[in-house]
Amino acid sequence: MPAKPLMSWEGAPQFRWRKRVNGVPLSVSCKHLGLPKSKWTKEASYLAANQWLRNKLAEIQQQEPEVDPELDEFVATTERLIQWAATHAPDEVPQLTKTKSEILHERGQPPLLDRQEISSNLELAKMVGVVVPEDTDPEILSHLFGNRRIYQDRLKRHSKTEKQQTIGYLLDSFLGELKLTQKPQTHDEIHRSLKTIPAEVWISDAPATSIGAQTVSRHHFWLRSCKLSPQVENKRLGFFRRFVNWLYEEEHLQNLPRNLRSKKHRRKTGYREVTQFEGVADFIRTISPEQKAWALLCLNCGMTAADLGGLFWAGPGVDLWQERRVATHLIRVSGLIDSKTWLLRRRRSKTGDNEDTPTVTYKLWSETIRSIEGISLGRSGLVFLHRDATPMYLADYDATKSSMSGTVRKDRFGTAWRGNKIKLSKLRSIAANELGKNLQFKEYRDYYLCHAPKKVGDRHYYAEYNEPFFQALDFIRTSLNLHTLG
Repeated sequence: MPAKPLMSWEGAPQFRWRKRVNGVPLSVSCKHLGLPKSKWTKEASYLAANQWLRNKLAEIQQQEPEVDPELDEFVATTERLIQWAATHAPDEVPQLTKTKSEILHERGQPPLLDRQEISSNLELAKMVGVVVPEDTDPEILSHLFGNRRIYQDRLKRHSKTEKQQTIGYLLDSFLGELKLTQKPQTHDEIHRSLKTIPAEVWISDAPATSIGAQTVSRHHFWLRSCKLSPQVENKRLGFFRRFVNWLYEEEHLQNLPRNLRSKKHRRKTGYREVTQFEGVADFIRTISPEQKAWALLCLNCGMTAADLGGLFWAGPGVDLWQERRVATHLIRVSGLIDSKTWLLRRRRSKTGDNEDTPTVTYKLWSETIRSIEGISLGRSGLVFLHRDATPMYLADYDATKSSMSGTVRKDRFGTAWRGNKIKLSKLRSIAANELGKNLQFKEYRDYYLCHAPKKVGDRHYYAEYNEPFFQALDFIRTSLNLHTLG
C-alpha cells in the first residue's frame, strides 16, 4: 500500500536523499524540503523527496510534473477504509478523515495511515534493545510495527459501495424530491442543515445501510455541541429524522434505528415572553422616511420583510397569490394596497399555500398612509423596489445553479434595517402583544397575524365583519402612541 522511495537515503548527519539521473547527481535535504526535525527520517520524508524529484525532472525536461500515482492510490484506499470504519469502527473515522485531508492539502505527508502506531511501537522496541535501521522500508515497518495487516484484512472484507447506494447520493435525491414541492427558503434551510452534518456523524461515501442507532446518537451529540437554541436544534433534528425515514420508505434501510424517535433527543423549548419595547413611537421618529413606511406597515398589518417584498398595488388583472414578473424574477402577490380606499388585503407569505390561511383586510392608519405617500412610490406593480428596479426581497430557485443549495435569497429590507435597536421582524409581535393585553380585542390576535383559525366558528366570522377588527387596529395605534407621530 505505501509508496516506494525514488531516491537513496542518507541518514545522520546529512539527512538527505540522493539520486543520479543521466550522470547528473541530484540531492535534497530534509531541511530543504521544509520538513520539521521530527520528520528527518526515511519513512517521514521519502514522499516529499519523491515529489521533489518529479518536479526537478520536469523542470530539467521543461515538462509539467507528473501526477503522483501513489498518492492518488493512497487517497482512494483511505476513502475505502473510512467507509469501512463508518459502519464498523466509527471512532476511527475522524483520524482517518484527518489523514486524508493532510495528504490532499500538504502533498508531502508520507502515506502511512498508521504512522503514529509505528512510532509508538518503535519506541517500545528500542526500550527492549531491538534496533531498527533508519532506512528500513516503510512497507516493512507498517507490516511489523503498524496496522498494515489489519487494514489489508479490512479491505478484503469491504467491497466498494455503488454510488447510487451512498448516503451522499441518496441525500441529493431526497433534496431533489423535496424541491418539487417546497418554497425556496424552506429548501435552502433543509439543504444547509443536512449538508453540514460532519464526517463524525456519517460519511457521504458510506452506504446508506451504515445508518443505525450509533449514527442517531452521534448526530444527537454533535447537534448538542453546536450550542443552538432549542427551537433551531429541534428543527434540525426533525430534518435529520425526515431523511432517515425517507431512506426507510424508499427501502434503502431495512429497519429504522430504534432511538430515532427518542424523546430525550428533543430539547424543551419552554415559554418565551415577547420582549417588551418602550417608546416604539419615539423609535420610529428616529428612522428614515422609507424605513418608517416599512415599520408602520409591519405594525398596522402584522407584516414581515417577506410580506413587504410581495406587496403590490391593486389594479386590473392583479390578484392575490398569482405570480407577477418584476425585472427577471417572478414574485408571488401576497398583499394588495388599494390607493383609493387605503385598504390592504393580504395572505401570509409563509403559509399562504394553506387553504386554512385567511385573507385579511386591514384599514391603514393615517400615519401609515402619509409615510407611504411621502417616499415617492409609483402606483402600479410592486410597491417597494430597489434603486436598480429589482425586488427588495427575493426567495427563488437559482436557474444558474451558482449557489450550493440551488436557491437565491435576498433581503434588502433586513440589510437596510441593520443597526436599529428594534428588529423589523419584532414589530408585528409588538403589535400582536398589545392586542393580547386587551380583553375586548385579544381574540383578534391570530387573525391580525394571518394565522389559520383554531376554531371552526372563526373561519368566516372575521372576514364578514371588518369593523370590529378595524377597531382592534385602532387600539394598537393608540396603545403604542403612534397617533402622536403627526
